[in-house]
Amino acid sequence: MRIFDSYMMVDWSANSKAKTGPDSIWIAWGSSKSSIKLFNPETRANAMRIIEELLSKASGKVLAGFDFPFGYPSDAYEKLEISTWSELWDTLTRLIEDSQDNSNNRFEVAELLNKNFKSDGPFWGYPRSQQIKFKHLPFYKPKGFGNNLPAEKRLVEKLIRRTKSAWQLNGVGSVGGQTLLGIPCVNLLKQKFDSSVWPFTNIDSKVVFAEIYPAIWLSLIHI
Repeated sequence: MRIFDSYMMVDWSANSKAKTGPDSIWIAWGSSKSSIKLFNPETRANAMRIIEELLSKASGKVLAGFDFPFGYPSDAYEKLEISTWSELWDTLTRLIEDSQDNSNNRFEVAELLNKNFKSDGPFWGYPRSQQIKFKHLPFYKPKGFGNNLPAEKRLVEKLIRRTKSAWQLNGVGSVGGQTLLGIPCVNLLKQKFDSSVWPFTNIDSKVVFAEIYPAIWLSLIHI
């Protein structure tokens, strides 16, 4: 028996400028009654408008997947003075500023959160052009993960070697920027619809938001 009537899969992006094509936002939408539709909005603001419209018009139950981590390793929360996943989401929603043209403050927010830790990190990485700006955000991967810093990866990420840490904000395949900018967007969507977030809550709502990692299939082939 089918659990969901419609499916949305979102390939998110942390671009600071409007962009389409490779390394930009892609949205796939399909249902049992229609073929798959693809959208490639040039900004996160446009993506949100498309997503809201699709969810508003959907009939039946929807699975909405986003390809970035929905949280951080559990040993980081105490230092961040955060007790639950929803509190983390609300904190990032309050701190992140993401403009209509994709300009945003993700590196500044990462630097602010890093101040909760005695060592440099755990967030790291940024474009070389911005190197002078940051005193509490290291350019290179810091030492001390799992010791004076929280774990580098969540338990689920340790199962697959190719996964990137949510602490890494820049570089090929990095997902940290998408996490900082994506969680607030899903949080806002959560508040607008009858929804739940798997695996943190049950899936009895009309819209179920879930973290996805499509590239895992290629990884599993080589395990």
